[in-house]
Amino acid sequence: MERPEYLKQGEPARLFPVLSNNSKEGRTTSILLACLSKVEELASELLASLGQRTGKRTTVETFTEVVFDGQKEACKDRPDGLIIVKNGSREWRAMVEAKIGNNPLTAEQIEKYRSLSKDNGIDCVITISNQFATLPASHPLEDVRKSRSKIPVFHWSWMFVLTAVDLLISNDGVADDDQRVLLNELRRFLTHESAGIRGFDRMPPEWSELNKLVSAGGKILAKSPEAICVLDAWHQETKRPLFDFKQADGSKCQRALEQEARKESCRSSQR
Repeated sequence: MERPEYLKQGEPARLFPVLSNNSKEGRTTSILLACLSKVEELASELLASLGQRTGKRTTVETFTEVVFDGQKEACKDRPDGLIIVKNGSREWRAMVEAKIGNNPLTAEQIEKYRSLSKDNGIDCVITISNQFATLPASHPLEDVRKSRSKIPVFHWSWMFVLTAVDLLISNDGVADDDQRVLLNELRRFLTHESAGIRGFDRMPPEWSELNKLVSAGGKILAKSPEAICVLDAWHQETKRPLFDFKQADGSKCQRALEQEARKESCRSSQR
């Protein structure tokens, strides 16, 4: 994978990044982006949430720690990653900013990346963090949503990414054996505490607003933005336990089948 001409600096995203122990954020981001470029179904699933279609001829390239060719030396803004999706002669590019643990995204930093994207022909900015978003197009930061910038900003929570990985695995959604192994290893990594990924643990701010409204004797309109936001949050929260139940139930069934197969094998050998 060659570095694009418009990048002065940037390495292909690595499955095994060589980084210092203090670069947990860079490590987690690199591993995700590397899997995104290697596992076709994962790329298709995540990019579809941003309105980007992929096909058999689509190629996905990912880079980390990128610096653009025209970027000023004094500029310390260095995005965590870059995603390039190629469909024939068409090319779509997304800048990536990721946070792990309790590290929050900031509107100020995102606006800087929007300006950087505009100056360098980047189509959008994707943020990834433990902050919840009902939809990728509904950013968790209000200032980002209200910005007048024409560069769109999408958001994936880490649990959104992990849920997509879980569903692909549980539904046997990956055709290639090697890519399936990678996806399973990605899931194993993201669910380990060292990755800095934590689950959905609180309702969005709209939840408090609805509580106040009900306490004051008001009525909740079914199609109000607040109600829709809270319902979406609840659905995302319930997806995870449901998957865990299915996975545990599936494991029990698999063990039962294996035990029955062993018993049948013993009976056959005794005949």
